[in-house]
Amino acid sequence: MSGGEPYRTSNLYEAAYLLCKGYALAGKERVGKRTAVLFQAANGLQQGALDYYAGATVEARMLADKYRALKDYIFSDMTEHKQEV
Repeated sequence: MSGGEPYRTSNLYEAAYLLCKGYALAGKERVGKRTAVLFQAANGLQQGALDYYAGATVEARMLADKYRALKDYIFSDMTEHKQEV
């Protein structure tokens, strides 16, 4: 998937998991009333998303921290600038 289209998800828990696994945030976009989080295309990213839905785990504190940071990022007024999450 490297070099291709960004991976999109509107599931904040999935997005937090992917951040915990080291995948890079590429931005966000509004889709109707929802906001999708975008990840830079990377090898293994789609498998990482599948792993999340298959029950893979990460450290709970890290997941909670990434989740809170994503919520802040989504609700921030900075709609065109990527910020560190």
